[in-house]
Amino acid sequence: GLKPRLTDERELKQAFEDAFKEAIGDTPGNKGFEVVGVSICYNYRHVWSDVNQMTDRLMERVELEHQDETTAGLPRGQEVAAQISFEHTTAWDEDGQQEQIAKDRAQAQRWFADDGGDEKLNSTGEAFVVFRHHGDMNLVFDRKADVSEKLQSLAAEDFSVELNKVFSEPPSINWWHLSVGDSERKQNVQIAMVKILGLITLVQLCIVYPYAHFIVAS
Repeated sequence: GLKPRLTDERELKQAFEDAFKEAIGDTPGNKGFEVVGVSICYNYRHVWSDVNQMTDRLMERVELEHQDETTAGLPRGQEVAAQISFEHTTAWDEDGQQEQIAKDRAQAQRWFADDGGDEKLNSTGEAFVVFRHHGDMNLVFDRKADVSEKLQSLAAEDFSVELNKVFSEPPSINWWHLSVGDSERKQNVQIAMVKILGLITLVQLCIVYPYAHFIVAS
C-alpha cells in the first residue's frame, strides 16, 4: 500500500524505523531496535523486455569472464570446442560488448536516478523490510495495528499500509545466529555445554557404571 513514487531506500528505511520505534515504545524485549535496510519492489512491467534482454547480455558477459573456469579439467581437444567467443554473443566483438555495457549502464541509471524523468521506475507499492533481530519483527507484529497507523503517511491514495511476515533464507543454510546478540549466543553455548555434559554423565551413571559393576561383581 505504499506510494509508488517512494523509491528512496534510505528515506524509507528511516521512516519505517521511526514508525516502528514510535509504535513499540518501551516494550519489554526492545533492545536497540534496528532495521537493516529496505528493498523496493519495482514495477518494470512496461520495460520487462528491455530488462530481460539486459539480463541476457549480462549472462553472456559473465560466461566470457569465467570461461577459463568452465573449461578447466576438460580433456585436451574439448577445451577449444567449449570455449565461448565474442562471435557467439549478441555483441559479436569486444568493442561491441563495451558499447553494450555503456548503453546498459546508462539505461539502468535513468531507471533509478532521481532525475530520470518519465523513464524513472516507480515501485509496485510493496517493499521488503529487513530486521537485524528476529525478535524485533515479532515486536512489530505484536503492535501491527499501531504500526500501520504510524505508516499511513506513506500510504498511496485509497490504500492503507499492510504488513506481512516473510521469511527468506538460502536453502540448507541456517542464518539464525546472525540475529542473536553476543551475550545471548554465549549463554546458548554455555547451556549447550551443560546439556552435553549432563547427557554424558547420565550415560555413565545409567549404562556404563551398572555394567562395570556387574562385571566386577560377577
